[in-house]
Amino acid sequence: MKNLTSNKTATGKSKTVKRIIIAAVCMLLVAALVCGGLVIRNYTHVSYALHSLDEYRQMYLDVNIEELDNDIIRYSPKKDASGIGIAFYPGCTVEYYAYSPLLAELAEEGYIVYLFEMPHNVATSAPERANEIIGQDSDVTKWYISGHSAGGVGAEMYLVENADKVDGAVIFASSAKEDMTGIDVPMITVYGSRDTVVGKSLQRRIVNNPPDTEMFCIEGANHAQFGDYGKQTFDSDATISDEEQRKQAVAYVTDWISRH
Repeated sequence: MKNLTSNKTATGKSKTVKRIIIAAVCMLLVAALVCGGLVIRNYTHVSYALHSLDEYRQMYLDVNIEELDNDIIRYSPKKDASGIGIAFYPGCTVEYYAYSPLLAELAEEGYIVYLFEMPHNVATSAPERANEIIGQDSDVTKWYISGHSAGGVGAEMYLVENADKVDGAVIFASSAKEDMTGIDVPMITVYGSRDTVVGKSLQRRIVNNPPDTEMFCIEGANHAQFGDYGKQTFDSDATISDEEQRKQAVAYVTDWISRH
């Protein structure tokens, strides 16, 4: 009886220890989720578009800015469309229409641009979204996949799986995390000399780019000014205006597309 009582006591202690460990792990997980949520909410808070979509419409009177179904915005020139379409993925936790100035200015050059809102504002969570419009617009004969920052990573993920559906990739301030060395599709990467968000990793991961890749560095440009959402954590201040940064970016892209 003495040994049996001892065994029961040991078993009870073991169960108690297990319960304490499980409870501690659960508390840590809850804390991580809460802290993670706070971090995401704080970042999203500083990444809202600086203007409403209607205000962007008033800024770009030569561009049709249409809200389509499924959280897609279409930017198209009111005249002289080129037949070239661009599917654009926004940066991580950035309000997606904060890219309206860049995309409207591309539309002014004759391009039809589609902007996608992403689940939880993270493009890598739905990299196949471009398939919703690529090949579906009768006004477009050539397609390019595009994106900024983490949206550029999502665009590269799309390219790896759908290289036969696009004529090229237009990437803004994003490092190539995907191995695209075996892809026979041209790509352009436009970035700023003052970008301290992805600057070093962008240079380090050049080896992952497709063989036909051109890199264009805008002197004085930073990471955030490709969008219109204000300053970004870890980024350096630009020494040129956001208007000048977009002007040079659009000029680089327009020249490159004319050659591809």
